[in-house]
Amino acid sequence: MQPKYYGAAARYNKSGSTTPLTRRLLVIGGLVVGVIIFAIVVFSVLGAISKGPQDAFTHFAARESNLATLMDQQSPHIQSGDLSAINVTGKLLFNGDNSAAQRLLTSAFGLQAIPADVTASETDNTVTTSLQNASLNGTFDHTYVSILQQEIASTYNGAQALASSGGAIGALAKKAMANLTTINDQLTALKL
Repeated sequence: MQPKYYGAAARYNKSGSTTPLTRRLLVIGGLVVGVIIFAIVVFSVLGAISKGPQDAFTHFAARESNLATLMDQQSPHIQSGDLSAINVTGKLLFNGDNSAAQRLLTSAFGLQAIPADVTASETDNTVTTSLQNASLNGTFDHTYVSILQQEIASTYNGAQALASSGGAIGALAKKAMANLTTINDQLTALKL
C-alpha cells in the first residue's frame, strides 16, 4: 500500500518540531556542557596526579620520623648492649634522613612540616602499650626488635615506592632504603 503523495514531497507538520535555530542552540549548549564536563575531569585528574608524589613522600617522611622517635624514646629501656648499639646507629641514620626529608618537604612541596593528619595516620598508638607490657613481662628487647622490624618494613615499602621518582626524592628514598636495610640486617643477626 502506497501513500497518496507518492512522488510528491511529504507534508511537514510544524507542531512539535524544532526549527533550525533551536537545533543549533541545542547543539551549542550540548557542546558547552561537554567541554565543561571534560575540563572538570581533566583538572581533577591533574590535581590527583600532582598531589600523588606529595602524599607518598609525606607519608614516607612521617613513617621515618615516627621510627626515629620510637628509637629515641625507647633507648633507656633497652637491656642488651648490642641492641643499644644498633639503636644508636639507627637513630643517627634516620635522623639524617629526616633532616633531608624536611628540606625536601620545603623545597619540593612548599611545606614547613609534615601535615598533622598524615603524622596521625602513620602513628601506631598500640606500640607504647605493647612495649610497656613487654617491659613488665621481661621481654622488652624481643618485643622491641619485632616492632622495629615491622616499622622498618613499612617505612621501606614507602621508600621503595618513591625510589623510581628520580631527582632528589628518588635519591633520598634510595639512601633511606639502604639505611633501613642496614639496621634491619643488624636486627636480624642479633642474638638475644
